[in-house]
Amino acid sequence: MTHPLDPRALEAAARALSKLHIEASLEKGSGWRVAAHRGARAAVTAYLDALQETHTLVPREPTETMMLASRRVEPSTHWRDNIRRAWSAMIDAAPPAAQEKK
Repeated sequence: MTHPLDPRALEAAARALSKLHIEASLEKGSGWRVAAHRGARAAVTAYLDALQETHTLVPREPTETMMLASRRVEPSTHWRDNIRRAWSAMIDAAPPAAQEKK
């Protein structure tokens, strides 16, 4: 299943590409392949940095700690609230690498 690209992250990538395009056009002797490689790297980096503001990295399969955290959530009368609370508890209980800000 493919996930839609985040519009804010795409805008950040486009700004990075635009900035690099301007810089590359001012440089003398810079080959188009070098500029394209730098542009792609800058765009992907900007995209992932912007995505970090709203997303976090978690394991593909929940750990036992994550499952336990979801079971400890205080139930609500609304099933959607229950899902959101369980989801948040699982993410909060994810391994430390998932919690680090970059």
